Amino acid sequence: CLVSDRLIDYLTSNNLFEPFHRPFHSTETALTKVVNDLLLTADSGSASIVILLDLSAAFDTIDRDIMLDHLEDYLGICDMALSWFRSYLMQIGLNLFH
Repeated sequence: CLVSDRLIDYLTSNNLFEPFHRPFHSTETALTKVVNDLLLTADSGSASIVILLDLSAAFDTIDRDIMLDHLEDYLGICDMALSWFRSYLMQIGLNLFH
């Protein structure tokens, strides 16, 4: 998708990804790393604790205006791109409540 590719390029080139939010690293990649770390810890004779959070509905509760402000203020997304995000977020908001 053109929008996704351009956004990933922008975020990568401006070093705006959080350490664990990297392009092309899926949930499966993260899960594989966690399982590997657990196995290595078990092999070394140590104990492990894993805390998992279900954030599947988190996006439904986000304040879209705050998100748009952050896209503009912290990520530098503006003009047509910001308008696209605003349109998209408002559309999914309508779909969530109808």
